[in-house]
Amino acid sequence: STLSPSSAASDVYKRQLQISRCIFPIMTTENLLLLAIRAALEAGAGIRRIYNDPGNDFDIEYKADHSPLTIADKTSDATIEKHLKSTPYPILTEEKKAMPFEERKKWKKLWVVDPLDGTKEFIKRNGEFTVNIALIENGLPTLGVIYVPIKKSLYFGEINSGGYRVDDITDLQENCSLQDLISLSRSLPQSGQQRPYTVSYTHLRAHETP
Repeated sequence: STLSPSSAASDVYKRQLQISRCIFPIMTTENLLLLAIRAALEAGAGIRRIYNDPGNDFDIEYKADHSPLTIADKTSDATIEKHLKSTPYPILTEEKKAMPFEERKKWKKLWVVDPLDGTKEFIKRNGEFTVNIALIENGLPTLGVIYVPIKKSLYFGEINSGGYRVDDITDLQENCSLQDLISLSRSLPQSGQQRPYTVSYTHLRAHETP
């Protein structure tokens, strides 16, 4: 038997959808947030191993703007990219050369990453640095994750369910759901009842530095 044009087109669409689902998990907000959390926790574990090695000099380099770059920055960046590249969204990270603005301005949805925010504090070994990941849509953050590797404190949130903090966390079990994690967390206060809670990524540090 032969397929009608509309039936054939429908079959092609179904096959494409199946292929897409094999490459990218279903892109619900919960799945994306859990993905970002797992990326931050694994990146934080790598940073912790480097930080706690007394013989490691961190392979310090200096970028064009004279800000430091260490092996921990690079390791964290690679770890996070490994996780986020399973989604269809581009990744804008501080540790890689950005694509030209003419290309980036077309991006409606993207990941924004600072794999080690507070490199100077990391070098000082004072523990005051974070791993930051946010998903941006039309210029606004829709979900975000902040992990403090040394304190093992995780902050996470998305625009509809609010923000949460959980302490002494190093990884997630494979079958852990977002609700499971929320049940172990405490809710963060909202800054006004008329505004939905969002995690702000820009220039966020564990504390302000000169």
